[in-house]
Amino acid sequence: MARKQAARQEKPSLWEVQKQERRRAVLLAAKALIAAKGYDKPTIEDIAAAAGLSTPTVYNYFGTKLDLLIALYLEDREIALSEITTIVAKSWKDPLDFFLAVLEADLREDADVPSHALWRQIAAAEVTENEGRHHATFKAINDRHMSAVTTGVRKMVDEGLLIPDTDVKAVAELFRYLSEGLYRKVVATTDTRFAAFKSDAKRQLKVMLAGIRA
Repeated sequence: MARKQAARQEKPSLWEVQKQERRRAVLLAAKALIAAKGYDKPTIEDIAAAAGLSTPTVYNYFGTKLDLLIALYLEDREIALSEITTIVAKSWKDPLDFFLAVLEADLREDADVPSHALWRQIAAAEVTENEGRHHATFKAINDRHMSAVTTGVRKMVDEGLLIPDTDVKAVAELFRYLSEGLYRKVVATTDTRFAAFKSDAKRQLKVMLAGIRA
C-alpha cells in the first residue's frame, strides 16, 4: 500500500507536465528564431508568439532574454556532459583517442544543440556574467566538465595508459585550456564542423601527452 502511494506521489501532476511542455515550446521557438534571425533581433514577444504562448507566460518562465539564453546553454551542456560521462566509462587503448572523443562531444552540433552562432552569444555572456548572477551557473558546468575529465585521466593512469606519476589535475587543466581555446576558435569561424579543427586538436594533444604516455 505504501509503495503504491509513493508511486502516485512521484508521478508528475498535469500542471507540472503542462509547465514542462510550455517551457520546452519556448526553448524550441527561441532556437528557431535565433537561428533564423540572430540573437539580437527576436524579442520575447516574438518568441512567445512562435511558441503559441502569451508574453507574460514566457516572462514567468524566463525573466529576461539572458535567462532564456542561459537555459539554452544548460540544455546544450547537459547533452554534452552526458556524452562525456559515457566516453569516460569506456575502455580506451590510446589516450589521444579519449581526448579527441571528449572534444568532439563537447563541440557537437546537431538539431538538439544550439547553433555555433548562438554559442557566440553564450561565450559573451560567460564573460559579462563572470561576476553576475549567472556566475554560479557557468562555474557549476565548468566544474562538472573538469571533474569528468579528471576522472578519465585518473582512469587511464590506473589502466596503465599514462605513466604512474602523471599529474592528473595538471593534465585535466591543460586539456580544459586546450578545449576552451578550440571552442573560441570554432565559434569565431563559419566552418563549425569539428572535422575542420580535428587535425589541429590532434597535434596539440600529442604535445600535451608527450612524456606521460605509458
